Amino acid sequence: MNFSKVKILFILITLLGVLAINQKNLIKIESIYLPSDFKSNLDTNYPAYLEILNDTAFETLNFKGDGSDSFPYIIEDYEISNQDYYTGIRISNTTKFCVITNCTIEQLTVGVSIWNASNVAVSKNVVYGCTIEVYVNNCSDVEIEENTFTGSTSTALTIWDSPNTLIENNIIEYSINMGVEISNSQDCIINNNTLLHCEGGIAVRDSLGTIITNNIFILGGITLHSALQKLEDYLTYTLENNTLNSKMIGFFKNKDDLTLTDDLFSQIILINCTYSQISKIDFTNCVTGVIVYFGLGISVFDCTFSDNFAGSIVMFFVDNVYIDSNHILDSNFFPGGILLYESTNCEVIDNTIFECQLGIIFVKIKSGKIFNNEILRCFEASICFYETISCIIQNNNCNKTLQSDSAGIIVEKSFNCSIKYNYIKENNGYGIYLQETEYTSIYSNGIADNSLYGVYVDHLSTNNVIYHNEFMDNYAEGDTSEVNSQAWDSGNYNTWYSIELEEGNFWNEHKGNKPYSIDGISGSKDLYPLGRSPFKTNYGISFIIAISVIVLVTKKQRRKSS
Repeated sequence: MNFSKVKILFILITLLGVLAINQKNLIKIESIYLPSDFKSNLDTNYPAYLEILNDTAFETLNFKGDGSDSFPYIIEDYEISNQDYYTGIRISNTTKFCVITNCTIEQLTVGVSIWNASNVAVSKNVVYGCTIEVYVNNCSDVEIEENTFTGSTSTALTIWDSPNTLIENNIIEYSINMGVEISNSQDCIINNNTLLHCEGGIAVRDSLGTIITNNIFILGGITLHSALQKLEDYLTYTLENNTLNSKMIGFFKNKDDLTLTDDLFSQIILINCTYSQISKIDFTNCVTGVIVYFGLGISVFDCTFSDNFAGSIVMFFVDNVYIDSNHILDSNFFPGGILLYESTNCEVIDNTIFECQLGIIFVKIKSGKIFNNEILRCFEASICFYETISCIIQNNNCNKTLQSDSAGIIVEKSFNCSIKYNYIKENNGYGIYLQETEYTSIYSNGIADNSLYGVYVDHLSTNNVIYHNEFMDNYAEGDTSEVNSQAWDSGNYNTWYSIELEEGNFWNEHKGNKPYSIDGISGSKDLYPLGRSPFKTNYGISFIIAISVIVLVTKKQRRKSS
């Protein structure tokens, strides 16, 4: 299993913005986005029912109008459903004013394609069942108004490299991915549209100065991005008076000491806010419940997140984060639960996360803590670290990941982390997976009944120490003809016991006090295997009791301190 895909995932987050990944297996959000070569395929080499490839074609085809602003060419009353054609109407390399109106286009790859053109209006049409209903590339001053777009099998309106695009008064419904995607298109306006059951909502990437106002969403919401990850880019966006599921989309820039507790919001987006609290709000059926770009001292607690499309809580470049006692469930696309990116001093405590793509993800975090969380039945992993330093995973239940080759805990390219007192059981893959990780300790964990190795250490992981863990029946089912232990180590200088204590791990199939051999090319051994569980009595009872006591004590101390 190659968890370098986790690395690729987060590089793509930085470059692409709206949480996307085309990597095999780990993340399934790629269906939100077109294949990487789709843009290049949308060209004039593919047949269109009606093609206007230059200004003279308007006169050649005898359209009404003269191409002026006051008397534009009118392309009207076409009914196009011939699936022998890739595109319904294609306009390219034109500057004359023209309007496509009162047309019905159905079940093609692209309904209307506008390339390298300006002054084109798409108005009062019905387009349905196309992969992309309207595709605009390298244009300016395009207007898309008063249309009905239904049943796109990808994204209804795709706008690339086309500044000053106006999208207004449209009905966009039942798009499988996004209703509107705008990329590298400055100063666009998205106003007064109704988006129904488009789970990806409106995604704006690198389109500075875009204004999003007065839109109504049932499912979906809004995501923003700047590829350069500059605060000043995010501050150019304007969002006003948008509603999702009959509640406001809260959008706040440069605010301090916000207290957002009333259940008035369906989605919250913060940019450069400090010392603010979000609590006791139900975020359901939105693209991402809480999104924070830049900030300090942000707390999210006692909220419920369910059925969110692309993550529940996502924060970029926010220090001193506190996420406590939230309930997150059924967010089945990346990241699913909680994603924190390039931050310091983060705490994720006492949350319940159920059936999400991933549970908790730390990327480039320093001094972070993940304590006392209940994470169950996630698809890929309960907890992921990538390029983290001095972070702790403690007292969590990381159980029953669903996808084969998944893991309870993944740690990649991280340094000086600690994984302790966790309960890691019945994952449909590995218990703990280390890749390119150094000086990390794994101790006092209950690791049981995982389909593959309880702990897997790859060939680029060095100087890690694993001891006082209880390994019970890992890799016990399936083809075990080449499996001789419950753990794997192909790295260097990893130690499977405490040198100071001369105590190792408990392996339930191991009898006697002879060294326990670890599978893998390193030839590692636990020189001091324990003769009984480090939790002293029955695993299922003692460990849970121990965890419960720790959790209760921690909560009481926190309440007293508050």
